[in-house]
Amino acid sequence: MNSDARIALIRQVKQDRLDKAGFRWHAVKTQSVQDTHLQNYRAFTKVWKDMPEDATDADIDKLAFPADEEDLLENLDEFIIFTYIRVPGKKRRSGYIEMMSYNSLAAYRESMLFWCNRKLPALRIKVPARSKMFDSMTEAMRFVQKKYGSRRYRHPRAGLGLIELRQLLDHELTSCYSIELSEQHQVIWCIARQTACRPGSIGNDQHRPDQYLIWDDVVFERDKVTKRWNVIISFRHLKINYDDPEKNRGQLRILHCYLKAPNEDNLIFSVPHRLLTIALRRGLIDGLTTKEEVMASNLQRIKVKQECRHQPVFFRGTPGGRGIDMDLDENGSFRPLSSHAISSYLSDRGRALGYPEAHTVFLSPQDRYRSHCPYWCCSDS
Repeated sequence: MNSDARIALIRQVKQDRLDKAGFRWHAVKTQSVQDTHLQNYRAFTKVWKDMPEDATDADIDKLAFPADEEDLLENLDEFIIFTYIRVPGKKRRSGYIEMMSYNSLAAYRESMLFWCNRKLPALRIKVPARSKMFDSMTEAMRFVQKKYGSRRYRHPRAGLGLIELRQLLDHELTSCYSIELSEQHQVIWCIARQTACRPGSIGNDQHRPDQYLIWDDVVFERDKVTKRWNVIISFRHLKINYDDPEKNRGQLRILHCYLKAPNEDNLIFSVPHRLLTIALRRGLIDGLTTKEEVMASNLQRIKVKQECRHQPVFFRGTPGGRGIDMDLDENGSFRPLSSHAISSYLSDRGRALGYPEAHTVFLSPQDRYRSHCPYWCCSDS
């Protein structure tokens, strides 16, 4: 390495060292929670210390993160106690408001530990031992939970069985405004029922954008014995895959699920038929436009057109649920169905049928196995 390249590299490294100051490595969702908790702590401090209305964040931080260690621990403990007493938990449909859960309170503790490590050095104050702050806040958490009570009971989530899923699918035939929008959710329910995948593996998540199911993840394959069409879905976006390389501990995993066509009695649950119908309706398959042509063809595998493979399988709905929005946005990007919309649509349809409030078709793998859905098998890569 010549001297000029060496000097340039040294400058680059030193500049990167300066630029990394204040870099936040947590996931976007975690950062959002941390920011919310900091604003809550500042609002608490402003009222607790009787500060003027026009006090700036810098002024508040000087009192919120004092130099004296005992004063800091006192602030943190009082904030934790105040939060548990005044911040409500979940509100049930009956009107009953639960106490905050211990896990939610623990999230406040983690946020405050993060901000103490971030704010105190910026104020040129020595950070107390993490264990000391952790133990002090934990003591406050356990005390208020013992004194004021905790969540009275855990609300179980009632999974939807095959009977309830059939009722949902039948209800959709008579109540939906748009068949294009409804058929998307119907096949999502069937996929989730058979694979136990999460909404975030199918739809777009605001905290992990542009990670949704696309047509390149879907392959149709004909069974050599039964001649029925099956489908292979590759889930690239799993809950166990993190953006943080320290959490991944290796390469990202892709789950390949082979979903078979069921017998005639359970054809309503068929994922291959439903996905093929959507693909044909949108004209995504070369040379094939109807289901009759698909069944009469000699093809063994079907993939959508090359130019359509990066389109989302499921598009977001138009206002009022009158259709699907397949137009590009102002940035020239697709508008995929969101994971939140997937969950909300299921909840709305469940309530319309009189199901309990806490219900889901997104079951754990153990519950899926016990529910006797024999039309799937999965492998990792």
